[in-house]
Amino acid sequence: MKSMDLGNGIDQWTIILDFKGFSIRKSPTVEEIKELAKILDERFPGRLRRGFVINAPALFSGIWTIVSKFIAVDTRQKFVFAKKNKTLKKYINEDQLPSIYGGSLEFNMHEYWQSERNIWIENGYL
Repeated sequence: MKSMDLGNGIDQWTIILDFKGFSIRKSPTVEEIKELAKILDERFPGRLRRGFVINAPALFSGIWTIVSKFIAVDTRQKFVFAKKNKTLKKYINEDQLPSIYGGSLEFNMHEYWQSERNIWIENGYL
């Protein structure tokens, strides 16, 4: 995830939603996805710069049709369905793109989210 400082204390995020290894049994419910979308829209308005969906199974297009109705139009338009790393490189600088997607950034997601979680706890968000 890349965070871009806009100079006024506001960051924008570029996220990659990778569905590699996706299993319907392990997936969140439509209600959980709707709740997440609501939280992101209410607590983090304008933060999403771009969202990439990669390795999505064919089933996902049906899920997206349902879920996207609960996402603000301007947010929904920020999502790109990418089939190749080439698409990611078009939007994300190589030094900010994790190496698993063809960039040069060495990124440990577990360490990153643990760090973020600690910051959120310190600031009373969790």
